[in-house]
Amino acid sequence: MAKKRKERTRTFLLILSFILALFVGALFYFILGGFDWVKILIAFGASFIILSIISLILSSNKMKGVLGEYRVSRRLNKLASRYEGKVFNDVIIPGDNNRTSQIDHILITPYGVYVIETKNVAGKIYGKEDDQYWTQSLAFGRTKINSIIR
Repeated sequence: MAKKRKERTRTFLLILSFILALFVGALFYFILGGFDWVKILIAFGASFIILSIISLILSSNKMKGVLGEYRVSRRLNKLASRYEGKVFNDVIIPGDNNRTSQIDHILITPYGVYVIETKNVAGKIYGKEDDQYWTQSLAFGRTKINSIIR
């Protein structure tokens, strides 16, 4: 299901790129004040290629993760300034056998230390502190049961 949604998203972005490229071609037509097919086709082609590449990069999972972490970091910095705290982002912790672990965010305030892992996905998580399992409601009516690490 996720693969189909990703394909639909990429198709939508390519169509959007095509429409924007047509707009750029039309803009060239009006700027030039005449009909120069070669320049309009070059403008359309270049615009379509550039916009397609940008849209595909922005729709990649890695970029979504980076954007999600950036948004969380901005909000945590606001909280830290309000509660006299400090935020550390993208913390690398050395481990055994030359391995490392990465923590997305650490928020330190007089009220506690908060370690935060960011996931940029749509949905809601339901559960109580004492529940053994929490339920994640995903897009398109799908659900996922997650066990709590204690």
